Amino acid sequence: ANWFAVSNIEEAMHLRQGGITKPVLILGFTPADRAAQLCANRISQTVFSLDYAKALSEQAQKAGVEVDCHIKLDTGMSRLGFFAIRRIFQSIEQIGETVALPGLACTGIFTHFACADEANEDSDRFTLEQFSRYQKGVAELEKRGVRFSLHHCCNSAATMRFPQMHLDMVRPGVILYGLNPT
Repeated sequence: ANWFAVSNIEEAMHLRQGGITKPVLILGFTPADRAAQLCANRISQTVFSLDYAKALSEQAQKAGVEVDCHIKLDTGMSRLGFFAIRRIFQSIEQIGETVALPGLACTGIFTHFACADEANEDSDRFTLEQFSRYQKGVAELEKRGVRFSLHHCCNSAATMRFPQMHLDMVRPGVILYGLNPT
């Protein structure tokens, strides 16, 4: 594995304390006041809104650090992220503002598939639609000069079922333990 993805800072710190030196991405929320800890431990943080980005930027500046971030684009999971459905252009503008904030180094962008583990026609169509939304969002950002070095979207099921969507990296979860993602 070249990267590790975890849910929270406690899991990230367990990896660091266990001797893992590879990059770690937190997929969930981390309080902004932990910016210095993120930087000191070389942990990347998901940024899912402009408000959160501003808070993280403020704390990073106070600590005199830069936090590596991955932008979460919500293409249909409806859980966390800059919305890429009805408010795509507003989200694109907010992501542009986010990447310009001091104290943040936004190096990646990703989405999460809502139903890639449901092998049926409707779910497959929705997963393809989510991927299309993701690609359109990234293309619009690139038109505006906003580029990321890492792009990822595949969870366990999508890693197995949609190899054309692997991009720069994948995020296998339960399949690492030999479990079926369904």
